[in-house]
Amino acid sequence: MKGPLVHLNGTGAGDLMAQQRALYEAVTAAVDVALAASPNARDYYPLGDGAFEAARAAHSTIVNTLVAIREGALLAYEAIQDQVDQRKAVRS
Repeated sequence: MKGPLVHLNGTGAGDLMAQQRALYEAVTAAVDVALAASPNARDYYPLGDGAFEAARAAHSTIVNTLVAIREGALLAYEAIQDQVDQRKAVRS
């Protein structure tokens, strides 16, 4: 995810960073919950061959999607922080 441009007419860097941090933390919690809810083969064998594998694949997609969202939030946060750091360096 490309981070936003911090500028005078936009949202302040602190608010932008707080938003991305909140997103990162919320999605991290969702990843933890998703991992705890991993499919268990004992719950799927009565459904027949391939049921557990299908559930595991679907669950993996969910976890991977959440991890990708979390990484996007981190990249956006870091992009904002880099802009803040660059502006501080210019002022020094």
